[in-house]
Amino acid sequence: SVHDTIIIFDKLKEEEKSGRYSGLEEKINAALTLTIVRSANTSITTILVLASLVILGGSATRWFSISLLIGMFLGTYSSPFIAAPMYYFLTRFFKKRA
Repeated sequence: SVHDTIIIFDKLKEEEKSGRYSGLEEKINAALTLTIVRSANTSITTILVLASLVILGGSATRWFSISLLIGMFLGTYSSPFIAAPMYYFLTRFFKKRA
């Protein structure tokens, strides 16, 4: 989740420097569009490995694998659906206050 968020914000910074988009919403949307496939591929691959550990692993590692699997689902969700909108709302909030 942290690495995906860093990549999204890095792409957002690149979009701000490029000047292709005028609005903040468009820049965030472009950054998410550029990174969503990479993030999904990475997460799906890791989730498949963790699911196989849950199914094929022993009883000692099963609950650990389940907790990692839940964390991967939540982390995959948090990067595009929580971090990017939070950036948008905080940016708008602090621009209004200034």
